[in-house]
Amino acid sequence: MVEEIRIKTGDESITIQRIEEGSMDIFVDGSQKGLEKLEALIKSGQLKEISGIPIQYMESEVSNSLLSQTLVNLEQWLQNIIDASWQTVKDVLGEETGKLVVARSAVSTEGVLRAQRIDLEIESTVTSLALVVSIQPTSSEERDIRLAVYSIDSTTLPIGLKFIVLDTSGKILKEDEAKKADKLFQLKISGKTGECFSLRIELANANTSWSFII
Repeated sequence: MVEEIRIKTGDESITIQRIEEGSMDIFVDGSQKGLEKLEALIKSGQLKEISGIPIQYMESEVSNSLLSQTLVNLEQWLQNIIDASWQTVKDVLGEETGKLVVARSAVSTEGVLRAQRIDLEIESTVTSLALVVSIQPTSSEERDIRLAVYSIDSTTLPIGLKFIVLDTSGKILKEDEAKKADKLFQLKISGKTGECFSLRIELANANTSWSFII
């Protein structure tokens, strides 16, 4: 079972910590990238069993792991099924016209645009950001995804802020760090329905993460 998980995730550090007596709860450990890929494979339905044992679900015991984050199903946004934690861009960014215009230009009437507030606390100081995500259908299966990060409290991003996008294998698709005059981070991803990726935002020792399925 361990070897099969290692092959599917590409993570040789995966181990089974324990199996709860009288149940089929299996506790595994490994690198963050490996566990992230394992979660994405299970939640997307690409991995339904291991060594002939059906898998019902996967959850994390570690609060700062990507596995503790809800998998955001972007395809459901196109069906108007959107978690309440994702608000309109205006609700998150406020009334500032410039940011709203830039954010809304990412999607047409066929797409969906939502935002989420991020509060990173560093030494009792809170830095407030907005993550803006849009999904746009380009064919029956192809989708264009745009990710953008804005500062809520300032005209520019905090220096040193990191924006990291990874695929399910843990390969970095995009990594950027805010310089003095950067007003936003923005990235376009094209993919097919069912594909997964993750986003991590870091500032000093504070970070937050999301896992997405198209």
